[in-house]
Amino acid sequence: MRPNLRQAVHIFRKDVRHLRYEIVVVLGLVVLFVVESMIDSREWWLGNRVLGNGPDTPGVLMLMGWAYLLARLIHDEALPGDRQFWLTRPYSRTSLLASKVLFAIVFINLPMLIADVILLRVNGFSPTRNLDGLVWKQALLTMTIVLLPFALAAITRRFGEFLLAALAVALVSLIATLYLTHDKRTRPELSEWIPYARVIAITVASAVLIVPIQYFRRRTLVSRGIALTGLALACVGYRLAPSSAELSLGVPRIDVSNLRVVARPCEKCTDVIEQRDGMVRLFLPIEISGIPRESVADIRGTDVEVLVSGRRYIRGWRGYNRARYGFVELYIPSFSAIKNQPISMNVKVLFAIISQRTIATVSRQDAPVFIPALGYCKLPGGGVICRAAFRWPRGSVSVRMGSDYWSFRPSDSSPFPADDPVSAFSTHVASGPAPMLGDWSSQAIFIIDAPAVSVERGFTLSNIRLADFEK
Repeated sequence: MRPNLRQAVHIFRKDVRHLRYEIVVVLGLVVLFVVESMIDSREWWLGNRVLGNGPDTPGVLMLMGWAYLLARLIHDEALPGDRQFWLTRPYSRTSLLASKVLFAIVFINLPMLIADVILLRVNGFSPTRNLDGLVWKQALLTMTIVLLPFALAAITRRFGEFLLAALAVALVSLIATLYLTHDKRTRPELSEWIPYARVIAITVASAVLIVPIQYFRRRTLVSRGIALTGLALACVGYRLAPSSAELSLGVPRIDVSNLRVVARPCEKCTDVIEQRDGMVRLFLPIEISGIPRESVADIRGTDVEVLVSGRRYIRGWRGYNRARYGFVELYIPSFSAIKNQPISMNVKVLFAIISQRTIATVSRQDAPVFIPALGYCKLPGGGVICRAAFRWPRGSVSVRMGSDYWSFRPSDSSPFPADDPVSAFSTHVASGPAPMLGDWSSQAIFIIDAPAVSVERGFTLSNIRLADFEK
């Protein structure tokens, strides 16, 4: 055995002996978390409970226990200062760091991996078929639960300082969440994962810089400066709107090269809906062609510019319009003054291409039914409840029962196979109409809409008369 490896194992064994009571408590919290999750799962399968998402009391205690254990582990050989006894020992810094990493893997990552495999088996999911979720959940656990306490402990001398630093980070995070949230109107749908991914990436980058600097250079002021800079950058990253490159990570590749929007040729096929004080609302018929197979076009808005004698007469963006029904809604002021003049229209249509496909058709029953690419779902008389392993499918899921549609809250378009470092499951309840007794269909059709691809297309109409659109 190499000297550095032998020394790392020696330090590891020393830490295990010194922290044996803390290790027993933390492992007991992991067992408590597994038992509580198994009880909740049994109640869900029996129909006695609707499970939520996120850690419950055992999960929170387990997180706190991990943070305390990591702080005690690092502070056994505290890095700030120059009066620690361990500095007089012939420790290799590489061996010291390797022993701490080995400790975290053995007593945090490995127990959680075993817990996830057990819970997947108990809930009817195959661990091998969900291997990507298992691996990514371990990565999330390391990035969010292990690295942050590890780095904070490396820049503090004792547990009191560590606790104050952790509370400060939590307070700043809470303030950022409450007051720095970006206006959701500028965030495309299903992109809520992007700010959190930025925060995690900045946290990981800061910790990866801090830990080596502390262990190999012991530059505490520099490391604390990196920590403060990382915290500020995380707040800024959470605030910024998603970029096009980030949005493309979670969106499927769909060929929209043949997509076209044109005016639908017809005569007097639109109606004057309202005419008041010279203001007229028209419906301009349009036609969308080249929609990819097994996809639908959901129009989100239109931008219409009206030119009279080559000069702009009116231009307006409408987010809610009738374009999704085959018409562009258009307001025309002073309609009578220009209706007989030749005008031109520049029309831009912003819409989303959604890949829509049917997952499965199942019979309505109280017992959970496994649906591929989704998970286990129950269809009792009062609604639809589903559980997925690690994360909910990207996009939105709807259920058709007879003439009624039940919809789940759309998930984000994150490309990652897991989104929670603690819970291995995502539970969702569908909302929909409340049918009369006996009005339920005997079958349910599950449909998934993949994340949308935003597309803008337009056309120009020249030398037209608005009078032709009157009744």
